[in-house]
Amino acid sequence: MNRQVEATGAEFLVESLVAEGVDTRFRLPGPQLDYIFDAIYDRRSAIRVIHTRHEQATAYMAFGYA
Repeated sequence: MNRQVEATGAEFLVESLVAEGVDTRFRLPGPQLDYIFDAIYDRRSAIRVIHTRHEQATAYMAFGYA
């Protein structure tokens, strides 16, 4: 029996981030990103998410972290 395992685009994105060594994401939450946050939650041991409230704050935090 040939079983195909299907993955979502969000799961592929998260796997790519993990493969590239990304361990922290600064994100502005929104309903359009729910699938990505679900995929990141499934890999929460590999990627930490820091939620912000404003786009500019997100950029400053990521810049400072880098």
